[in-house]
Parts: sequence; C-alpha cells; structure tokens
Amino acid sequence: MSSFISRRHIIGGGLGLFTGVVPQLVTGCAEGQARAARGMGLEPPNRRGNIACGGCSVTERNTEGPYYRSGAPFRSNLVDKGIPGVALTLHGTVQSIDCMPIAEALVDVWQADGEGRYDNDGTFAKDSPLRLRGRVRCDKTGAFTIRTVVPGNYLDGKKYRPAHIHVKVAGAGHQELTTQLYFPEDRYNESDRFFLPSLVLDMSKDDQGLRGGYDFVLLPNRA
Repeated sequence: MSSFISRRHIIGGGLGLFTGVVPQLVTGCAEGQARAARGMGLEPPNRRGNIACGGCSVTERNTEGPYYRSGAPFRSNLVDKGIPGVALTLHGTVQSIDCMPIAEALVDVWQADGEGRYDNDGTFAKDSPLRLRGRVRCDKTGAFTIRTVVPGNYLDGKKYRPAHIHVKVAGAGHQELTTQLYFPEDRYNESDRFFLPSLVLDMSKDDQGLRGGYDFVLLPNRA
C-alpha cells in the first residue's frame, strides 16, 4: 500500500483503519453499485467505490477558481491537435450518499494544459477556441470516462499551484458539486492553500497510458 493510499484511508476512515471497518466500507460501496448495475441488466463497474461512499460522507468542495467558462461542448475527448501534455484518462463514477449510482449525472471539466496554461488566462487570443473543456453524461451505472492530459503547474501569486483538474458535477435530485482533483506526490500539494488529500486521484497505468480515477459522492437536494 502506498503512502498516499494510507493517508487517504486514515483521513476517510479514522480509527476504522485499525479495526477492520474501512475494508468493509469499501467492499460495501462496491457491492451496492454492483447490485444496482446487475438490476439494470448491465455489467458492474470494475472500480471499487471509495471511502467517501462507504462512510456516507460527500466529496469535499473546492474553489471554482477564475477560469470557469459555461457552455462547454459535450465531448469525452478534450485533447485537440497541438495541445501539450502527457495523455491521461480520467474516469470514475457519480454516486449518492447511500452508494447508489446517479444515472446520467453531468460532469463538467476544465483545466490547464501540460504547460500550465488556460485558454482564458490571457495567453491566447480572446476569440481562440475552447481548450481542455468539456461535459459528459454518465451512463446508467453512474460511470464516466474523459480523455485529457496531465495539467502543468503555474504561478498563483508568488506560489505554484499543484497540478489539478476542475470539475462540476450535477445529478437529478442532488446538489451540484464544484471541486478540484489533484495528483499524488505533486511537490506543490502540501504548500497549496486549496489542496485537500481527499481529492487526490487514484493513479494507475495501462497500455494506453496514465489513468486517474475518482468516485464522486453528492448530497441530496435540501428538503
């Protein structure tokens, strides 16, 4: 188990890490999602649910930042020709606090390129096309996949921000979530004023390159 995974389990599960509760919560979350998928005649997702789902705690919010633009196109591949950066597949699920998938939830993503540049940070002409922005609908199991790149670091005042991806997540009957996803072992994580360990991606690698996984858990609408 990596040092990052250990920190995340401690934060998400507290003393449960030492009592055997955390593994049960993770398994319970996965089983709940698998049951829902089978009930709809679908194959269950390959990823296990995260601690937030099993522990009935929602994904933490994070600042929207200054670079959001509404009306991003619906597309699962954000990488247009000439955009710098290491290829990344961002994938995961959107779930309710009782571990059920939120079908057709909307995932809205925007980020810097591999050199730390946004399309509206003043680097490019004001009429330049949208770069590294897009929206996708989750499938019936609440799953989504987006092709993008690993974002670069950039100066925020006098400090560099760690690599991060901005996300808005919305699902029927649930409160919209605005947050950011971070990368493990980025040297600027610990000094960043917005960084939260619970928002770090689970990284892996396959024959197509890097993969970053995250399972979002949304609050229900207020009564």
